[in-house]
Formats: sequence, C-alpha cells, structure tokens
Amino acid sequence: IKYRKVPLIGLVLFFFSGLIYNVFFSDMSITLWLGGILTGFSFLFISYISKEKIGYGDSLLLIGIGTWMGTRYIWGVCLVAFFLGFIFAVFIIIKNFKRRNKDMVIPFVPFLFCGSLYMTFRGII
Repeated sequence: IKYRKVPLIGLVLFFFSGLIYNVFFSDMSITLWLGGILTGFSFLFISYISKEKIGYGDSLLLIGIGTWMGTRYIWGVCLVAFFLGFIFAVFIIIKNFKRRNKDMVIPFVPFLFCGSLYMTFRGII
C-alpha cells in the first residue's frame, strides 16, 4: 500500500492458477473465461490510453479475476468496484472540500477485491 504497486508475481500466479483450474477442473466454457481475460485486456488498453489513470496493476488484476470468473461475472465485479469507488470518492471530496487536492490518487485494487468478494459470496460462482 505504501508504494501503490501490485506484485507482478502474485498476479501471474493468480492468472495461471485460474487458467489451470478452468482448463482441467471447471465446467465453465472456454468462451466465458477467454471473454473474462479479454475484458481485463480491454482495461489494460484503457490504462495505456489514459496514461495509467487506471493503473496497469488494476488491469492485470482484472485479467486474473476474469480468468477465474469469466465474462458474465467480471462485469459484476467492475460494477461493484466502480460503485464503491464512487461512494468513497464522494466521501473524500465532502470530507476534504476546503482542501481541494486535485492530485489525489485513490487505489482501485481494494474496490476490485470487494467486488470480487461480493460476486463470490453472492453465490454466483
């Protein structure tokens, strides 16, 4: 959290474990988990275009989440994450209204984590 970096080795292990699980043990169709991976890659492209307004680590995490959850559920994760991020940002803006800091950066990974937990515990997976 101090450096706002997502460890690459963890993301690689997360991705490949999801890939192995889906290839050998899951009944999820190949189109669903490939669609989840492609969704993550679309966010990687957005990271590049926006000069990392959404960081590369966030996008790589979305690739891993997409590998595990597939196309249908990755969008639910994103929706929950964006909603929670919006609520948090509004709270921060209200709290710091007099000290307007335009350079503030809010990490997105915690919201992706919460979105993943929500979709998992909701019983979708």
